[in-house]
Amino acid sequence: MDPHHRWLWSAEGVDTALLTVFDGIHLFSAGYWGLQYGNMAEVDKGFRNKVNAYNATHHSHKIWAAGVLPGYDDTRVPGRVGAYRIPRNNGATYRTSWNAAIASNPEWITITTFNEWFEGAMIEPGITYGTKYLTITQQESKRWHG
Repeated sequence: MDPHHRWLWSAEGVDTALLTVFDGIHLFSAGYWGLQYGNMAEVDKGFRNKVNAYNATHHSHKIWAAGVLPGYDDTRVPGRVGAYRIPRNNGATYRTSWNAAIASNPEWITITTFNEWFEGAMIEPGITYGTKYLTITQQESKRWHG
């Protein structure tokens, strides 16, 4: 697919065996369970440690891409089984997610998501939050990369 290795390929998932094929791993869900259970920093550091261990064992430079999430609510999606809600807490959830991501020393940070309105994970400006989440994104990304 990329015989000259011109692209970086990241796999979404929790299985570090994916690193045998991909250049890195990320969590599209931003490890929401860490937000649910109040241990987001542990979740992100745990994945950082797993990628570090893989790199040490395989003499590689695989990427850990920590994810951030402003909140989530798919409880109103028709027919959705296993729906859940992560409250935004006036931006505190997003900042907690950024703090955990930055503390894990990732090569990349992914945002879940810009415009998934139906799941309540958007940072796109709108009536309810205005530009609040873009402002937080700007502040936190500057803090990450100064």
